[in-house]
Parts: sequence; structure tokens; C-alpha cells
Amino acid sequence: PLSKHAKPGDSLGHGNLGYTVPAEFRKKLFHEKGKLCAARENDDINPNLESDASQFYLVMGSVKTMEDMEKYPMNGDASHDFAASMIPHHKAAVDMALHDLQARRYGVPICDLFGGPAVREFASLRILPIKTPEKMAANARKLVNEGVRHLKIKVHGNVQEDVACVAAVREEVGKDIHLTIDANQSYTVKNAITAINAMTPFNIELAEQPVPASDLIGLKKVTDSVSIPVEADEAAHSLDQVALIVKERAADAVSLKIAKLGGLRKTYAAAKICEAGGVKYRMGAHSGPRLLAAHGSQLAAALP
Repeated sequence: PLSKHAKPGDSLGHGNLGYTVPAEFRKKLFHEKGKLCAARENDDINPNLESDASQFYLVMGSVKTMEDMEKYPMNGDASHDFAASMIPHHKAAVDMALHDLQARRYGVPICDLFGGPAVREFASLRILPIKTPEKMAANARKLVNEGVRHLKIKVHGNVQEDVACVAAVREEVGKDIHLTIDANQSYTVKNAITAINAMTPFNIELAEQPVPASDLIGLKKVTDSVSIPVEADEAAHSLDQVALIVKERAADAVSLKIAKLGGLRKTYAAAKICEAGGVKYRMGAHSGPRLLAAHGSQLAAALP
């Protein structure tokens, strides 16, 4: 993102992505009183530009569509065009910025660009990080006392320890709290089947990405071998992958993440692929700036 003291022409990005703001962008962006506005031709970008805004509003003014973006190759190390050089997370940032601009132009919430709100309330969950069974149960109790009703239990691939953690949390919070697990690809196929089946008595509603993302055959084997619904998360990293998961029935559900899929439009398309194929979906956790969570909530409102 732009630093807090960025000037037109300064480098963007991180690591070895040595991007430079093209001349056409240099007059486009500054931040004033919580709003992003057009600057004059030679104005510096306001040094008070907030980091959240800088991650999403990299292009303004005459640049309105992804097709427009392709007209502006980046300088420096990136010799190919802008669209081709961006990883999905960067594409998602531009996509969200453009949808936000369009919604502002029309004076409507972003969900209206996707047909309007299909739901007005939806549950969110909190994550229980990996600890001892006793500590995870205590953390669960604290969250439930704060009003949380949906918890995701992180597990790490050790069948005995993971089952013990799930059992401890369920015993602590009672039968009315919704529990899911997330293995983050940590199980082998055999251990995933063993662990998930052992968790069945504890009323687990979903098992997220139990095996490595690259192993769709193994994911399908787990899905077919357990009664708890299995969700693809890391495996659903593109529209093509979502379509393949749905086609092969490799999972019962798909976790949709805007940054991973490359933006709101592609995430909406992924939801429609799941819907057409009879596979469930949900908006995955959107860690990062609150702007990302806000966009995720807007899209979730448009999805039944």
C-alpha cells in the first residue's frame, strides 16, 4: 500500500514488487475527511492517507473498469500489464474499489449491485485457536458469555488431541452453540476420516479443509466417508477450482473468500456455480482491514 508519506510516482506494493505509480494516476488520489477525492494535476498525495484506504483505492478518476486498467502497464520491474501482474489479492483490491465507486455513484449500498439484499441478518463466528483442551474450553466459555453463538475450533492433525479439544469445548458450552472445525489441511485422508467420525457425537456442523488443498481426490474420499459436511477452503482458490470441486462433488460446501478469488464479481460467480451444482457455500473469514470485512458483509447480504 501507499505509505503515509507517499508522493505521486513513489513505489507501491511490498517485497520485490517494485511498482511505480504511472503518470496518469498521479493526479487522481488524495484523502480528506474520510473521503477519497480527486487531486489537482501536480498535488502530492495527502500524507494523512490512511493505510486501509490505500490498499483499496489505488486508482481513481478516468480508470473505471478492469479493461481500463490494462491500458496502463506498470513501470519498474513489472514489464507486463497491470492486470496480468497482479496476484488475486491485488485484483480483489481493485475490484472492490471499482464496485465501491460504482455504488457511490448510484448512491446505493454495494449489495444492490448484486441484486439487492437477499438476507438482512446472518450469523458470524469466532475462532478458537489451538491450545490445550482446558484452555480452548475456557476461551469458548468467555466468548459464549459475550453472546457468541457460532464457534470455529482450530485443529492441527493429531487425532487424539483434536477430538479431546472438541469434546472439551462441547461439554463447556452445551448443546445449543454451533460448532465447526478447521483443520487447515493438517490431516492425512485416513486420519481425517478417523478424527471427523470420532467428533460426530459432539454435533460438529462442518469440517473445513481437512486435507491438503492439492488433494481433491483425498478431499472427496473424506467427504464420502463421513457424515459431517466437509468444506473446501484452501482448495477453492479460483473459479476453475470451485467449478471442479462442484463437478466432482469433492466437498459438501465451499468457503468463499473475496481476496482469494480475486474480487466481489468472481466471488459472486463462485456462489452461483455452487448454487447451480447443489453445493452449499458460505462467506469465509476475511482477515485483514475492516474494509475487506465490510465488502464481505455487503456481498453476503446479496447471497441467499
